[in-house]
Amino acid sequence: MIKKSLFALGLLFLGSSTYAAQIFIQPEFADDRFEPADKLHAGCMHTATVSIKTSSKESVSSFRFVVSYEPEKLEILDIKPSEAYKGILDSKIEYDKIIVSLLNKQIPQGETTTLFTISFKSNEYASGSLLAIRKPSYVIDQNNKEVLVFVEQKLSFAKVAECEPDIVPPTITLIKPQNTKQTLGLDSYFVFSIKDIGKGINPNSIIINFDGISYTGGDSALVWEKDQLSFYPKKWLPIGKELELTISASDKQNYGGANMSTKTFNFITQNGIVFENSLTPMMYRNLIGKAKAIYATDEECAALAFLGTNASSLQFPFDPLASLSKKINCPFDKTDIIQSIQENKTTAKSTVFISVFSILGRVLFGITFILKLHYLISYKKHKKLSKSLQSSGSAL
Repeated sequence: MIKKSLFALGLLFLGSSTYAAQIFIQPEFADDRFEPADKLHAGCMHTATVSIKTSSKESVSSFRFVVSYEPEKLEILDIKPSEAYKGILDSKIEYDKIIVSLLNKQIPQGETTTLFTISFKSNEYASGSLLAIRKPSYVIDQNNKEVLVFVEQKLSFAKVAECEPDIVPPTITLIKPQNTKQTLGLDSYFVFSIKDIGKGINPNSIIINFDGISYTGGDSALVWEKDQLSFYPKKWLPIGKELELTISASDKQNYGGANMSTKTFNFITQNGIVFENSLTPMMYRNLIGKAKAIYATDEECAALAFLGTNASSLQFPFDPLASLSKKINCPFDKTDIIQSIQENKTTAKSTVFISVFSILGRVLFGITFILKLHYLISYKKHKKLSKSLQSSGSAL
């Protein structure tokens, strides 16, 4: 959470009038968007930084602070030394006080130096409390003399909707095309990865401005699939032109307002054919999608290849025709098509010849079979007749 600090200070005196140092207790408040911003949030974790500003004439080498607090209202969570005093600053949390000490470490003169940070949490019903550095707190000056310290900081609390509001905006990443250096086909569409680590993306917050048209969250041109958003422009992209796409997305954070991200991408479109608006890019994509089960004849492929060859001679990339020919399983090459047709005709002739010989063979087989059958019947009749004649001769 973004925070701001208010502070209380105490004065140290050496002798009767010589200024030695100032001690600060600085609670950190929430950002102004999370009201009330002038009070700490009850039941939530907060920090207070203790720092010292020394005189340019007097030095401080050691200190011992006793920080008192109200245990029925505050819970002390941690004492964290600043980077400069890690490993050499001692601290102890007791029931109603914190004891922090530093020995034999010169504190910079004429500067404000952070000594340590107190992490604490109030109970959810607290409206006010107090942090105070009191007797017997002291610093040791350059003459090795203890100088008493006194400072207190009043704390005011207010109940809020939540302690840990989401303050991190969503991330927006371009997935398709993979980068902005790719030239866009006239039927191009876009895919973005949109993620939020906090409350999640609000789909209705999406705003895309592209090619003079503004698209919002509920538009049919925006299609979600998990955390990826596909954007299908409603009209053909202009040929050979630089286009700017701006996309905004917000999360579902309510208390303090939503977090929003905005990204801008710049593209260049390809040269190509200008299509009539009566055939929209969406209709074209649907036709291409349904064309997966369509197979063209060789003559149709040849015609398509011929059309593509003529378009190439006019120096058009002709992406839609190339895409269509691929969908209907046509090689986008006129020479290949003609060769394929010739091969198919040769195969067809061979098939015809094979079919004729096959039929002729079947006819000859039928004739042979009938002749054999006729011969067998005649043979049996002749044999039977011979037996009858022999029997008649014997009887005579």
